[in-house]
Amino acid sequence: MKKQTENAVYACLYHDIGKIIYRTGKQVKHSELGYEFVRKEFPDMDPDVYDAVRYHHGRELKDARISPHSLAYITYLADNISAGLDRRENDNGQMTFKRDVALSPVFIHMNGEHPGYYLRPEITGKGGCVMPQKEQPVLDTRSYQYLEDRLRANIHQMSTGEPWINSHLAMLESLTSQIPSSTNVAESVDISLYDHLKTTAAAGACLSEYAIAEHITDYKQTFMTHEKAFRDEKCFLMYSADLSGIQNFIYTVQTTHALKTLRSRSFFLELLMEHYADEILEATGLARTNLLYSGGGHCYLLLPNTEETVAQLQRINKLFNHWLFERFGILLYIAHGYASCSANDLMNKPQEGNPYRRIFRTVSDKIAYHKLHRYDAETLLAMNNQKQASGSRECKVCGRTDHLTKDGVCQWCSTFELMSEKIRKLPVYYITKTKGQSDFSLPGSDGDVYVTITDVETAKKMVQNDTGLCRIYTKNKMYTGVRYATRLHIGDYAADIWVNELAKRSTGIERLGVCRMDVDNLGEAFVGGFEEKEGNRQRYVTISRTSAFSRNMSLFFKNYINQIFSGSKPDDALNVLIIYSGGDDIFFVGAWNDVIEGAKRIEKAFETYTCGSLTISAGIGIFDETYPVRLFAEKTGELEDRAKQHKGKRAVTLFEAGRQEEETPEDTEKEKQKKQEENYYRASNRPATLFEKGGQTYDWTTYLRKVEGEKLATLREFFNPFFKHDQKESAASDIKDNEKRGMAFLYRMTSLLRESADDSLNLARLAYVLSRLEPSKQSSQYEPYRKMKDAVYRWAMSPDDRKQLLTAIYLYVYERRAR
Repeated sequence: MKKQTENAVYACLYHDIGKIIYRTGKQVKHSELGYEFVRKEFPDMDPDVYDAVRYHHGRELKDARISPHSLAYITYLADNISAGLDRRENDNGQMTFKRDVALSPVFIHMNGEHPGYYLRPEITGKGGCVMPQKEQPVLDTRSYQYLEDRLRANIHQMSTGEPWINSHLAMLESLTSQIPSSTNVAESVDISLYDHLKTTAAAGACLSEYAIAEHITDYKQTFMTHEKAFRDEKCFLMYSADLSGIQNFIYTVQTTHALKTLRSRSFFLELLMEHYADEILEATGLARTNLLYSGGGHCYLLLPNTEETVAQLQRINKLFNHWLFERFGILLYIAHGYASCSANDLMNKPQEGNPYRRIFRTVSDKIAYHKLHRYDAETLLAMNNQKQASGSRECKVCGRTDHLTKDGVCQWCSTFELMSEKIRKLPVYYITKTKGQSDFSLPGSDGDVYVTITDVETAKKMVQNDTGLCRIYTKNKMYTGVRYATRLHIGDYAADIWVNELAKRSTGIERLGVCRMDVDNLGEAFVGGFEEKEGNRQRYVTISRTSAFSRNMSLFFKNYINQIFSGSKPDDALNVLIIYSGGDDIFFVGAWNDVIEGAKRIEKAFETYTCGSLTISAGIGIFDETYPVRLFAEKTGELEDRAKQHKGKRAVTLFEAGRQEEETPEDTEKEKQKKQEENYYRASNRPATLFEKGGQTYDWTTYLRKVEGEKLATLREFFNPFFKHDQKESAASDIKDNEKRGMAFLYRMTSLLRESADDSLNLARLAYVLSRLEPSKQSSQYEPYRKMKDAVYRWAMSPDDRKQLLTAIYLYVYERRAR
């Protein structure tokens, strides 16, 4: 990174830090307070940085006696661009500043208006889950004083310079992402101070690099005097990369015991994309301030539009894809694309032209084109000349032909298995050019780099003598005393890593639950979610909001998800394992009843977190623990697809399809084997065939209120006494007879409900079955019986209620089956 750009980044990151001090009750301008702050806390900083913080507003800068080459002019324009990205006036009158106003969630303008939500900041920096609330908190002077003290304490543990930029960024995210950038209540107070500082730093770094490349020397003339003209200059690049092949790479495993390698495979891809983004940033002379979004195999970066930048993008992308091809063949590929844009384009000006949407459409089109034209002539020639070694065998985990270990697995599958426990327990991922005792390798800009999964103290010792250090990632927690450190949010909750152990912790029958959940219409929300239906439609459409929106989505799925599964008390912890949790989706397995509970928690938390602006759909399968990993991932994906096809989405589809797959003469041997596998496991997992039409789909409200809250609750109230094993006055044989009687009735009622056609049902047969359960009128069970009998009659007449009752019976039988 060039020294000027480094200084520009620090100046922009701290240009508004005086707002925190101002809100402690000071009566001095925040720019002056910020100037005094950086001078005291960063005494060795370039004096140009102090000027940039002091004079980043036009009214002070106009009369400032500083060099026309000062960074203050870059910071001034970057601040204007960033403010233009996030400040949007409401319809509530004149400018009014309230120091104690709370931040509103960025979701309040997503997919319509959702007013009246606020965030109570978690200012300790511990990273706790912060949910929107209706009650507006007051951020008084004591809150900001505590924040200032925390800020100074953290800075004292760090230094400055390029190696520390990402640590400063992580620290600022912890302390300033839940307080507002502007306290002007005439504007929408939904952009945090952190998002404003980060966007300003991203713009400032690009302006610095662009000025150097274009030999601009008079910054005052270019960025201030002729600011209006420069805002139309295409000085920025919006860059995006997309990793293809994720599903096949993660779920290609063949064996039951390979489940614990799924998390390793998922982690490897997460780290690969974070590392890819950092290699791009390093090659273009930037830091993670310019990373707008990373998650789910995608990333967006704001870069300077220079010839050197474009050359580095092509070089790094080609290098990574060559590395992936050599190790994984055509399984993985990183497609990329970029679009040039101006400051006005980023601020969506003029709004009638909607340049914001055009930027993303251009980038998306280029990525799509790149996916269709993956390989150059040299790579295609190498593919055609590949020869398989004679006598080579297939890896028993992933099936690829490779050099195998004595256990019959390839090098990479062996690596993934060995590191499964490490990624669960250790928080630091140390990346260096020095091989040493590393866990695995990744591509680097000038050769392979090596990743060691370790603890904090070991990492600190390694840093001292390692001349090949590239970067350090820390998991979920900020370690301010570690230079080169970048905090990554990672969903890594794991009650256990073995499927048989998770299945054993089920209530009732030992079955493995599998859930895949995905946010509905996320792509549409990402590009057009902030558009209003009428009036000034583009008012809230900004890159800044999209960046804040993306960051909050990643925070939910990569960090808060751990807290959702662990619960607020030890007894609330769920017996599940996260296989993958990215920017907008999650895949997890576990005890079948805890998987259903986990999906319910996620849906409820996500609705609250997004102020009801977004919805999420789920597919939930229940399988025998011996069911092949590849198949349960695929089948649960099909259930998820069914849920997303439901009208209005926000749905859940439960259970396996239970269909026999017919072989055809056109099937390949592989397809025939797959169908035979599926039919075998369906036959051995008989309860999963309760529904013959691919599971049952409900919107979440219907499932929670009608299936569980009504039908399942009624079944529990009446049948639970049949299964009580603590009745001291009852003989063991009586208890067993009661259980058989209860199960027999449930199976018989299930048969009657399934055999019904449309609205017709043999009520006489149903009445006979119900009558055989009727207790005496003096029994304590008579009233629950009467309620259950009346409800079943009523539900039997309605197709929707019958379907819901079937699902409730299925759930209840699973709760009560012992094997």
